[in-house]
Amino acid sequence: MRSLAKDTVIYGASSIIGKFLNWLLVPLYTYVLQQQSDYGIVTNLYAWTALLLVILTYGTETGFFRFANRDDQDARQVYSTILLCVGFTSLLFAVVCNIFDVQIASALGYADHAEFISMLAIVVAMDAFACIPFAYLRYKKRPIRFAALKLLFVFLNILLNLFFFLVCPKIADLSFIASWYNPDYGVGYVFVANIIATTIQTLFLLPEILECRIRLFDFSLLRQVLSYSLPLLVLGVAGIMNQTLDRIIFPFLYTGDDAQTQLGIYGACFKVAMVMMMFTQAFRYAYEPYVFSKHKDRQSVEAYADAMKYYIIFSYLILLGMVVYLDILKFIIAPAYWSGLKIVPIVLWTYIFQDKVMTLSYRIIKSEISGEQPDYARGRLTMQATIMDTYVEKTYTIRGVQRTYNDTVRTDYASGKINEIRNGYGLGVINITTLRNRASIAYRRGNYAEAYKIYEQIIAQAPNDADALFRIGLMTYFQY
Repeated sequence: MRSLAKDTVIYGASSIIGKFLNWLLVPLYTYVLQQQSDYGIVTNLYAWTALLLVILTYGTETGFFRFANRDDQDARQVYSTILLCVGFTSLLFAVVCNIFDVQIASALGYADHAEFISMLAIVVAMDAFACIPFAYLRYKKRPIRFAALKLLFVFLNILLNLFFFLVCPKIADLSFIASWYNPDYGVGYVFVANIIATTIQTLFLLPEILECRIRLFDFSLLRQVLSYSLPLLVLGVAGIMNQTLDRIIFPFLYTGDDAQTQLGIYGACFKVAMVMMMFTQAFRYAYEPYVFSKHKDRQSVEAYADAMKYYIIFSYLILLGMVVYLDILKFIIAPAYWSGLKIVPIVLWTYIFQDKVMTLSYRIIKSEISGEQPDYARGRLTMQATIMDTYVEKTYTIRGVQRTYNDTVRTDYASGKINEIRNGYGLGVINITTLRNRASIAYRRGNYAEAYKIYEQIIAQAPNDADALFRIGLMTYFQY
């Protein structure tokens, strides 16, 4: 458990510090913005940007690690191919959004501020493009530069917000400030600060961006990367929709004239509960490598139980402390938003349940690695709108003769249905070949290098084999 506590600091430090510092902008916005509806605009548009960022990267971050770590691929060629592809689609997205900014703004209810759409489109495009250089930094094992650039954006964004909302109003009479500063622009300066900070961060990534070479672009390689990455987009969209869908559809579902005001109140009170989210994310950063590093340990079940126990203890303490001292914590946001504080305990519970399910899901992944029988009841809770084929070795007595097969258990997580397919027959599943048997045996025995090569042979024959892609993804991410 000491290792778990240590990893929480190591893996989560830069991300959690960044999220906490950004979280400190919530009191600033709620106290200085003129109306709650202004914060409703911030809440709604940034929910859209989170979704669009997942779509514009379309799983290529994971795809980069998958192919850059292959012995038969040149990492720089993989990087150049993916960066050029993502750069093109991001640029296309920004151009289209700026051409049709008025129409998009009208559809979202911001007809008077089409420039909000233009600015955020450019921000999302730059963020999507920057995801690949950041992945390249991780591949080259440069965590300090990675964290420094991430925190640079956070500090710039905070300083610019403080400048626009606190400093400029006090020095607005100065000629060089009065020439461009408009006190009535209000919430617009949130997006101005964001686009400036994002642009500066992107400029600092130029050394990594300039390592890209157009001559290294390989269309056939891109096809392989996309065939691997695009299925991950579905899971990514499902995950981000689970976090942001409420703030996206709120203006369309709420029929009153004060939809933006109510969304602003909801969004501000939702942010109060983010302390729990920051803790659970830090815990997850440590827990993921911890689980995969312990899968050979026969006593690992007790280790997982301890990890879950301490997670529950600390998360419940945070929940209890925040609920008991909510009368003090409410001053984080302006009094005009206090009417929505009743959602804080609900949001806290959702964070706890969400991460309980996430933590339990690692037990299922561990079971597949070690060859144990997965827990299907929990499995239905941890995946959404996906179908997973799990190969389980079973022994049957057929006409008095014992035979062992790698049976398939197909789980449809959208409906909760589970179907067992003996010896690879049924439901359109490809017949289990000798190649798959060998890969499964090598995988269960922990011979990941051998399993990796065999699964690559399977993919060469069946590029859409979900099990082979899934297991290669796991082994690539954790570098077996």
